[in-house]
Amino acid sequence: MPKSEEKSIDYLLAQGKTKRQVFDLLSEEFSQDSLLFHLNNVPMPRQRRKFRFFNFSLMVLLSYITLKKLIIAYLFKDYAIIMLSSLVVPIINLYLLREIWKFHKIGYQFLAPLSLLALVYSENRVMPDLAIYLLISALSAFLYFKLFPKQEQVKLP
Repeated sequence: MPKSEEKSIDYLLAQGKTKRQVFDLLSEEFSQDSLLFHLNNVPMPRQRRKFRFFNFSLMVLLSYITLKKLIIAYLFKDYAIIMLSSLVVPIINLYLLREIWKFHKIGYQFLAPLSLLALVYSENRVMPDLAIYLLISALSAFLYFKLFPKQEQVKLP
């Protein structure tokens, strides 16, 4: 069995074990708090397969927005301070892309409100960006509720 906590959890879930069974098996090897966090941060493999099209669509939309922001930041390359400040959003988006690629709960939790908060800036309220941000928010909320149902969350005994 793999030595890393996340890899051990993925390995056991791929074998068909429930999250409770995984918790019971690994609770002596790893910290219970850390184990609970990682177990509740990943969906079951059948849900990953079921919603991978939606997840891929979300990643494409977020990649488009990120690429657009990076191009805009590159256009300000002569102004170092402006370029640095305009790189904040793409860096956050890259982190969220990584979390969504791995189907981590925290990525969906952050992406839904952040995509709505992006609409505070007037540059994001023009078409097609407005529709894309609303779609990103809706997709991430949908995936959050579908991939991480309350009844599958593991709690301490």
